[in-house]
Amino acid sequence: GSSGMDLVTNKMRVMYSVIWLSRGIPVLFQGEEVLFQAGLAASGENLARTKRAYFGSTIDSEEKIAEAKSHTLAKFIKRLNAVRVKYAALRRGAITSLKELNRSTALQFVRELREGGVEKSVFVGITLGKACSFQLPG
Repeated sequence: GSSGMDLVTNKMRVMYSVIWLSRGIPVLFQGEEVLFQAGLAASGENLARTKRAYFGSTIDSEEKIAEAKSHTLAKFIKRLNAVRVKYAALRRGAITSLKELNRSTALQFVRELREGGVEKSVFVGITLGKACSFQLPG
């Protein structure tokens, strides 16, 4: 069985897949890539004043920096970023052929970009961890 943190990590992978592969500029707040303080209730003066939960530093040594970079979610986000960098359509293309599949446990769409008379398309399929068949449109 999966632990609670495995479930959180998998949900975060889906969330970041949607953020990184959809239209717009992806945003990652410091600490999210290592699930910093996941599951703890946010409280305190800083939260009331800034609407952000500050929990302190987790990167105070070379060892902790290396640990953060090797975190499962951090490595996943790095791979997502590499894919986004490689395909211009993922950065600037319009979303077409958007469909929910398998009782809303999967999402598929195409990112299309026309540059210099050339159409560039990328098919995106995201699943919530359940088996799913995707169909290329057209």
